[in-house]
Amino acid sequence: MSAAGFVANKTQTVAAQNAISFCFIWLPVIIYTIVGVIMLFYRKFEKMEPMIKAELEQRRNAE
Repeated sequence: MSAAGFVANKTQTVAAQNAISFCFIWLPVIIYTIVGVIMLFYRKFEKMEPMIKAELEQRRNAE
């Protein structure tokens, strides 16, 4: 925040207000979006778990 010109207990500049807005609104939105996309891929591969477990069991029995 100090890099954007934030000074405690003072009237904030436009740059500081924009930095506050970004850090408390847009940064969490970006992070949640990235995590949401990752979770979509996780659910896709989670559905394949029984098939993967069966294939691994088959490989173990073949050895």
